[in-house]
Amino acid sequence: MTKTITLLFLLLTFPAYTQSRISAFFKLSGPEKCWTLTNLFKAGRAHRITAYVRNETAILYRKQELDTFPHGGKLDAFRHAFWMACLGTTIGEKASRKLGKAHEKGNYKAFKKGKTEDGFLQDATAVEMDLYNNEEGLRIAKENKEVAFSDLQQKIISAI
Repeated sequence: MTKTITLLFLLLTFPAYTQSRISAFFKLSGPEKCWTLTNLFKAGRAHRITAYVRNETAILYRKQELDTFPHGGKLDAFRHAFWMACLGTTIGEKASRKLGKAHEKGNYKAFKKGKTEDGFLQDATAVEMDLYNNEEGLRIAKENKEVAFSDLQQKIISAI
């Protein structure tokens, strides 16, 4: 409870944390909230990177450059690998891996309750596939620490 109060205090005190970030926090799964509370200084960067990756994935979807399967296809693999690669080069491998695992743990808990993510039910197979793609993204980030996001994007598309 004190962590939640501390987080709310920090979110309301610093002008960089807007109302949209506060509402975004409350939309997170339980495991993602725990990650955020234990990584307050990295959470803001992770939030911005997540929005960036979603935007880039939407652009690829419209171009139909990979495929049009936002869940279970090449586009899904891209989104996870690119997210982890961008996070890995920005907030570090360990924190990125923990966030990725927290996200998938939240998805699996939602699956067990019959809830969907973006309209899709995330079963155990989807979780395993996403974790694999997360690790591939972290591997690419580790090999390309000083590379721009646009270059990481091309490396991941080539890998897929």
